[in-house]
This record gives sequence, structure tokens and C-alpha cells, in this order.
Amino acid sequence: MQTDFINTIEGLAKSPHIRSGDIVSYTEEILKESSIALNCERTNAWVFNDLENSLISLNSYRSSINTFKVEGSLNESDLPNYFNYLKKGEIFVSNDAKKAKINSELMSIYIDPLKITAMIDVPIRSEGDMIGVICFEHVEIQHEWTMAEQKFTQSVAQLLSLALETNKKRIYREKLEKTIAEKELLIAEVNHRVKNNMSVIISLLQLQKLKYDDENNSGLFDEVINKVYSMSAIQDRLHMSQDFTEINLGIYVSDLVNNLNETYGTGKNINIKLDLSKVFLDITKAVPFGLIVNEVLTNSFKYAFEEKNTSPKLEIAIFSKNGKTHARIKDNGPGMKKADLLQGGMGHDIIQNLNKQIEGEITFNSTNGLEMTLIF
Repeated sequence: MQTDFINTIEGLAKSPHIRSGDIVSYTEEILKESSIALNCERTNAWVFNDLENSLISLNSYRSSINTFKVEGSLNESDLPNYFNYLKKGEIFVSNDAKKAKINSELMSIYIDPLKITAMIDVPIRSEGDMIGVICFEHVEIQHEWTMAEQKFTQSVAQLLSLALETNKKRIYREKLEKTIAEKELLIAEVNHRVKNNMSVIISLLQLQKLKYDDENNSGLFDEVINKVYSMSAIQDRLHMSQDFTEINLGIYVSDLVNNLNETYGTGKNINIKLDLSKVFLDITKAVPFGLIVNEVLTNSFKYAFEEKNTSPKLEIAIFSKNGKTHARIKDNGPGMKKADLLQGGMGHDIIQNLNKQIEGEITFNSTNGLEMTLIF
């Protein structure tokens, strides 16, 4: 008998259902196998509802007809004495089911109709709390439960508890996965709409630009369009990558350079050297970073590559070092006077305000062209 118990417990512990959290299949398996090991007619498992005022049947098994059946619920309002005993969290061994005090309320509705003679009620615990009960019942025969049988039933209850915990975690995981999927879908839709709205804004600005013939107004529209584009490009990258939290700075900066070269670099034959490592940046910092880069690059394209510059050259590097992102932009134009750098040249105020948002260190060097270094 002892060997049978050990073999049954080992078999139940290795069941694939306990690992997968398939509580329906595992409950059937555990009730049937424990019934066979104990040679008892009935086994059944119950769990409390959230209010702990009702026991919900997981399943019950009758060995003589090899049948499973989900029973009706048991309510505390109908069985206050029985629930009071159960909530003590103890194992109740009834060698004579009719004489056990715990069963007094069950006589007419359960014990007598089913001809139960001996039973064990074992608490099912999860994380220290009692969450249900598993019952083992003999029918029409007298039986005294041995200590080995009692220990076996407690081991069975522990295995069922593990399966219930796994099932609970599986349900939580599935709900979480569903929530994440819904959130990602929502974010994707929002990003798509933002991208479309920015494209509409760019189109409207381009149409408005056509109404002005003078170079000054046309140039102002180009600057605004490129600023909007620098933000729109982020949404575009997010949409293409399906990652809604960060973007690859190298690809993003390459987009900005190509856009600005189409706007300002026509006919200038600029030698553009890109050294862009794969560096990923959180979306909250990507927008101010992109606007900074747009300001500096716009300045280079507009002022560094005039006709006097016969070999226009632009170097851009993005890399990560010691946990920080480094960005370097250098042109070979005439540079800027120190006073211009300090007093508002090339969108100085805009750049400094944007730099505060990313808590960066930005420096300019106007020797042999203009060089910006940004570390954040």
C-alpha cells in the first residue's frame, strides 16, 4: 500500500497538466488516481469563491462507474457549521461520517443520499491561505483511515494546490499578454495618426510656401517644414519598427540628413560622411535630440557650403560610450564667431532649451569649420 501511494504521488507530480496549469485535466487525473490508490468510491475537489462564502466544484469522481461530474455549489448560508469547520484549515478525518460533527448539516442532502460511510476533508492551501478542500469518501463500507492514507491525501492536496497556482499564473499571464497586445495596437494606431497628421501639416506648409515668391519667406517655410519633419520622422521610424518606445538614432539621423540635403544641398555636391553606430534612444528624448540635430544641420547646409567652399564636407558621428550617447556634427565651412555662438546665432536659444530637456552637455568649436559635440 505504501509503495502504491509513493508511485501515485510520483506519477501525479510528473504530469504535464501540473506544469501547464490545465486545471480541468489535472483535477480529473488527480481525483481518479487518488481514488484508485485509496480504493475509495468517491473523490471530489472544491475551491472557495472570492468572498469565501461558497464552495465551487472543480469536479467529482465515482470509481464504480468511472464517471466525472461537476457538482452544484455549496453555500455558507445553507451550511454555516460546515463552513466554520472548514475555515479552521485543518484536516478532518471521519471514520464514521454520520457521527462526525462537521457533517451534521450534510446528512440529509449529502451523506445519507450518497450512502457515505467514511470520509476525509483535506484543506487546499495557496501561499499560506486555505483556498478549498479535497474530499475522499468511502460508500457503503466501514473504513478507518490509516496514518499512511491521511499523509497520502495531504500530499494529493498539495499537488492540486500547485496546479491551481500554476493555472492562476497562466490566467494572469494570458490577461497580461492580451492587455499588452491591446496597448500595442492602440499605441500603433495613435502613432499612425500622429504620423498622418504631421504629413498633412507638412503638405499644408508646402502649399502655403508656394504662395510666396520671395526667398526670405520661402526659407522660413523650409525651416518650419524641416522641424516638423524631424518629429514626423520619429513617428515613421516607430511605425516601421513596431517598437513604440525607442528608435535607432543612426537610421533616424540618416533620414534627417537626406531630407535636409534634398532641401538645401541641391547642386552643392556635398561630401557627406556618416559614422552612425546602432544606438537606441527613448522616444521622450528622441524628439528634442532630433530638433537639435535639425538646427545644427540646417545651419551647416545653409551657411557652410556656399560657392566659396569648393569641397563642401559634412561629417556626422553617433556612438555610445560609457553609458552615454555621443553625437558629433562637423562641417568645413567658415565657422562662426565666438560672439555669434554665445549670443543667439544658429538658433542658439532653441538648442539650449532643447538640450535642457535631455540633460545634455553641448559644446561648439569654430576652428576649421563648425563642430558641435553633444553628450547625454
